[in-house]
Amino acid sequence: QNPTLMILHENQLSTVSRLSVLKNTCRVTALSIDPISGEYTTIWTKENLPTDCYRIIPVPDPIGGVVILSTNMVLYVNQSHSEAISLNHFASELDMKTVESEFVGMLDCTLGIFISNDTLLLSDKNGEIYLLSLFIDGLSFSGMYLKYLDKKSIPVRSMATLNEEYLFFGSSLGDSLLFKYDKYEYGTDTMGNTAEVELSDGLNPITNHEWNTISVSFENGSDKILYDTFLESELNMKRKNEKVEFNFSVLDSLPNIGPVVDMCVQHMHQENDVKSKIFELVCCSGYDKTGSLSMINRSIKPLINAQKKMDDVDALWTLYFNQAGTRNFDPSTGLDWHAYIVVGYSDKTMVLKAGRQQIELAQGQFYTEGPTLECGNLLENTLIAQITFHEIIVLTPTKRHITESFGEKTISKSQILSPFICVLLDDDTVHLYNCIYDDETDDVQLVNRSIVGLDLMDEISTFCLFSDSSDTLLFNDDITEEYDFSNQIIEDSGEDSYEALFEDEHEKPKREYKPIIEDEHMIYKPKYCVIVDIKGNMMMYCLEGPRVGKVFHCSEFSSFPSLVVHSDEIIYSNTREEENPFRVVEIGMYNIGSSICTPYLMAILNSGTAVIYKSYFYPNNEAKAPFRFKKEQVIALHNLKNPVSKRRKKSRKYADPHPEFSVISPSLQYPKHNRIVKFNSISGKSGLFLAGEIPMWIISDRDNIQCLRTISEGKISALAPFHNQTNMNGFIYYTKKSKMLTFAGLDLKNVAFHDNVIIRRETIGNTIHKIAYHHGENALIYAQSYPVSYPNAYYQPELVRNQGEEEPVPEEEILNVPLPDRLPTIYEEVYELKIFRTDGWIKMEDTFKFKEEERVLDMKICNLQVTGKDNLQPFLVVGTIKVRGEDLAGKGRVLVFDVLTTTDGNTRFDLLYEKDLRGPISSLSQVDGLLLLCIGPKILLYNFLDRKNLIGVAFYDVQILVTSCTTIKNYLLLGDIYKGCYLLRWKERAKRLELLSKDYFKMQVSVTNVLIDERKISFIVSDEQQNIHLMEYSPKNADSQYGQKLICEGNFHTGDHIQSFLRLKLNHLTTNESPELNRHCTYFSSDLGSIGYFTPIDDQIFRLYGRLEMKMISAISHTAGLNPKAFRLTRPFWKMNHNHKRAILDGVLLG
Repeated sequence: QNPTLMILHENQLSTVSRLSVLKNTCRVTALSIDPISGEYTTIWTKENLPTDCYRIIPVPDPIGGVVILSTNMVLYVNQSHSEAISLNHFASELDMKTVESEFVGMLDCTLGIFISNDTLLLSDKNGEIYLLSLFIDGLSFSGMYLKYLDKKSIPVRSMATLNEEYLFFGSSLGDSLLFKYDKYEYGTDTMGNTAEVELSDGLNPITNHEWNTISVSFENGSDKILYDTFLESELNMKRKNEKVEFNFSVLDSLPNIGPVVDMCVQHMHQENDVKSKIFELVCCSGYDKTGSLSMINRSIKPLINAQKKMDDVDALWTLYFNQAGTRNFDPSTGLDWHAYIVVGYSDKTMVLKAGRQQIELAQGQFYTEGPTLECGNLLENTLIAQITFHEIIVLTPTKRHITESFGEKTISKSQILSPFICVLLDDDTVHLYNCIYDDETDDVQLVNRSIVGLDLMDEISTFCLFSDSSDTLLFNDDITEEYDFSNQIIEDSGEDSYEALFEDEHEKPKREYKPIIEDEHMIYKPKYCVIVDIKGNMMMYCLEGPRVGKVFHCSEFSSFPSLVVHSDEIIYSNTREEENPFRVVEIGMYNIGSSICTPYLMAILNSGTAVIYKSYFYPNNEAKAPFRFKKEQVIALHNLKNPVSKRRKKSRKYADPHPEFSVISPSLQYPKHNRIVKFNSISGKSGLFLAGEIPMWIISDRDNIQCLRTISEGKISALAPFHNQTNMNGFIYYTKKSKMLTFAGLDLKNVAFHDNVIIRRETIGNTIHKIAYHHGENALIYAQSYPVSYPNAYYQPELVRNQGEEEPVPEEEILNVPLPDRLPTIYEEVYELKIFRTDGWIKMEDTFKFKEEERVLDMKICNLQVTGKDNLQPFLVVGTIKVRGEDLAGKGRVLVFDVLTTTDGNTRFDLLYEKDLRGPISSLSQVDGLLLLCIGPKILLYNFLDRKNLIGVAFYDVQILVTSCTTIKNYLLLGDIYKGCYLLRWKERAKRLELLSKDYFKMQVSVTNVLIDERKISFIVSDEQQNIHLMEYSPKNADSQYGQKLICEGNFHTGDHIQSFLRLKLNHLTTNESPELNRHCTYFSSDLGSIGYFTPIDDQIFRLYGRLEMKMISAISHTAGLNPKAFRLTRPFWKMNHNHKRAILDGVLLG
């Protein structure tokens, strides 16, 4: 059968102004395509369709035909039948059966997809959801019904279904959602009960519709939306009436912060440190109901619950304690309560008992006379193991057992993993013990277990124990071989999770694993010991099961290869032949993930570098280890500053060839306690914590590792998870600088992770247009808008005004004009200012509302000169426009506010000055304490000395319209909507603005900013064609015509419309730069939600990376065969007077 092509087209073009003369100009044509001969045949054509038809949707079998969407109607058309549903008064009169919908509305920019053979799901540009049901009589179409679900979802840009089970909403204005939906037919409920309904005879139209309301419930943090629809209709069909029920549940979401129309930087205060240089990026995100403030940062700030002063804490442990046959757990989460807190000092140990209301000093069997090396739980948290430097102590509910003593030998490293205890002595011997406990006699025994093959190793550097709860590290013969699993730890598999959606069937082969255990819902967790010697060799030993002994070996592990494989395979290493200076001082292997756990391997070198490896299954036919480790992250655990003084730096013979090695403290090279801390549930997340100079959180999100720094008062020497009634799902940590033991938690609600960046969103529910940060009040000020119904939109004075009369018509006379029925509601955007305090994220109530039809164009915090003040004073300046239609020119207004804090602690607006202007204020800024206003093509400069009036100082005229202005000192960079850029200078003595240079290239400038590199200043310009231009003012250049022309240094195509720029000093972002280096970077945001930055680099590095970029373009494969070089070429609106200049490197390609 030849394919059929349906085309929606228009033979005669018509416009809105000609609808009274020419309307219903669209038609749909069905063509039969013969792919062999390349010919087509016209099957049928339907003419006289509404002019505003814009989308055609094919209807699946057995109904067939097409559904046509227009702004005011929904039509169904096939070869023999056609029907339409009118939505409002503006629907066209057609020569087909037309019924009116039960609601009045408009379907503007609507997308649709069939979720079943007879149900079409529609979503308009505002995110409103509709259901279109199609009915058949036998095999022919008999009617349709459109229902408005009275529910706003996200504005949808794309829709897709999979196997009539999953539904995807893709959005560029909010989060993309993945639903799972089920359909239940009439007469069958979830319990299997059925109902009988009599059939009706005769040809009757649809007369009765009864729909239940939508109920929304929230279960376990996930949105579960239940759409329950019930339809009773009398149709001429030989089957029962239908009841259709759709159950939609949200499975997952893809976070999106777009469109980012504006952004600012806010200062994050730490406890007792108001001068902290920690900042975060705040963006205006979303649209309408998805509007929010997105705080972007690379650090996590703990929520402090309580603090206790303590001196020189070296280590912290939190312990569980369950009596025999009982379990002390939290019924809401199913997690055990922590019972003890062990605080380790250099010369003693202190134990705290955690109660429900308070924490007090414990009076138990713990060893407190000396330091403690390790603490942990054994045998389902019924025993506590405490390891000192010479003994292994096991605590039962009744007494303390010294189970093993080493005499004069010292334990240098130890680890506890139930039921095993492993210690490393100072004579480089490893001892592994299996704990056996008899609860009847209260007797504890440690059985010495030898590790097969361990005697062949060199001097041991470090080791770790690991219990695999996944099937990644299973061998091929382990899958089919049956053996005894006695005395093993068994727990639930926990496979029911949304993370299963991200598993790739082709990436991970299916394997059936059936061990001999009583409960089929339990799985076996094999245990391993990973050991690294001083030469960098890593060995993995299996401690239980049929494969006891060495199962994995990797040489030169301390060089941190990109791929860790079995040593029998070929390894390509780029390390030098001389002795490797690196040494692994700590290693750990952990299961990270909420339900689908993945083994991760983490190692720390003596150079202060930590590397994280992710394991994955690698099948092979031979009896080798069927898994490998891939490098995921490399973390610097300290600030790499050159310790060589300036005096030594001048002489090369005194320079240290490896300065990064000499700054490592002895505690980092030979740690006494483990710096890697595993946590299973802190604010619902699992992962690792890395203590030290730069404390780091390593959190698993969507089976990916996210590394985030911790905002603290300095070095964190110890941390432990702590779950108690007073500190739910939290942790405790100790900082050396403040000498405080802190009880804290993490607020990870409304948080998304992406590429080692944390995104915290505060939902506003309205469209946010502008944002500014007031540093003095530590408050965010934003301008938002929300739609309000405009009931008088259809009342026009011209309807009751006689011809030739110009006097205004009284309002009573206008409102008495009769209007037709079924007119759609017109909405008007109302703008207002709000204050959002960042201290504890408290939303203030002070609001300033603007006038009707007034919109905010620009808003900034301007530092202005005031009489009687030596320093510049911050003021909030807002520029607006009043839109009065297409016939009248828009007027503008400037408002100057002072942001104050009242005696009760609230922040409010104080309007100091307002003035109506002749034109809209498209942009504003500050210049040397003066206020700069851009009103159309005119640039005005004012002073605000008396805090009461704006007094004009100078002016300048450009050609068309100023879209953006950027100031630095007394220099002004202006962007024109068609005529490029202008560089002006403010002369205070002459009281005038002087033109220095301009760009003679016709460019549609949207946003401008500057880029500073030491003493060199460049100008960044973005145009409407998604290009970035790097301009320079160089009077000494011959091409600049003595400085009258701006020189273009580089061009770059971003692919997104740039909405805003933000300039920051690099010293605020990284500690690697020298404090004397005056180098800035410029952030940019786009309408699609992307955020990037431009940063200056040295010429030598630019040439090196430039050659690497050109090599990567031709050497590596690209997505869909696209060429990055061709994509980054400039796409100008007009022909440029120069060729494309390559001065900006593609960081996406090089990254």
